[in-house]
Amino acid sequence: HVMSDKPLFVNKKDLTILEDFLINGRIQVGALFTLRFQPSVRALKELLEQGKLGKLISIEILNPHKLTPWKRPEWHFSPDQAGGVAADLFTHSVDLFHWLSNRSEILVYNSFITKSILPEKPNFYDFASASLRTEDGISGYFRVDWHMPQAHWNWGDVRIFCVGSNGCAELRASGDPLNRREMLILYSENEETKKIPLTDYTEDETSYFLNRIAGQPCIVTHEDILHACQISLALEDKAVRQNRLL
Repeated sequence: HVMSDKPLFVNKKDLTILEDFLINGRIQVGALFTLRFQPSVRALKELLEQGKLGKLISIEILNPHKLTPWKRPEWHFSPDQAGGVAADLFTHSVDLFHWLSNRSEILVYNSFITKSILPEKPNFYDFASASLRTEDGISGYFRVDWHMPQAHWNWGDVRIFCVGSNGCAELRASGDPLNRREMLILYSENEETKKIPLTDYTEDETSYFLNRIAGQPCIVTHEDILHACQISLALEDKAVRQNRLL
């Protein structure tokens, strides 16, 4: 059995191999979808399941990263070895969108990728955005990049915004610039704007995988992993690209 950090693939050939393993079940494959196990993200999932926002309309996920290029191995800047910016960094966003939208099927999507830095790394692109729509009309927007300033205290600043027919929520999952801790804020038609209390959960990235190996219910399925990989690679392959250094 294999537990892997993202990305689990860097090209279509790798994805085909992964599909074979996941569909035929010869081994159990785990993915480090760490954001799913943060208390704020679990609390947001509970708000949606309880209908606190009404009918879900939109999910936006912003996930900037700090690059620190002098610390990175050379293979990190090669799409053939590390995957592109979308295939690499969109995995978490796709998985969260799919999970928070109750695994609603994505019908329409498009993406845009740009290069604005590191002319000495001609194949390394540093920014990607995507928009999408599900079969039941939920819209989504993702942004990933390597532009988190070096002076920021954390590796990134993950934000999730959900809009519903009866309210909205803002989630600061990691890297909040002022509070330096995760936070979930609920804006509702029925009550004052407030922070949602967060609860630690016993399940984590390790325990869910061990549960799956043991044949027990688990929060991340093979279908979830395969879906995140397929959509992320499609957003990489079908993206409109612009090299702003040319």
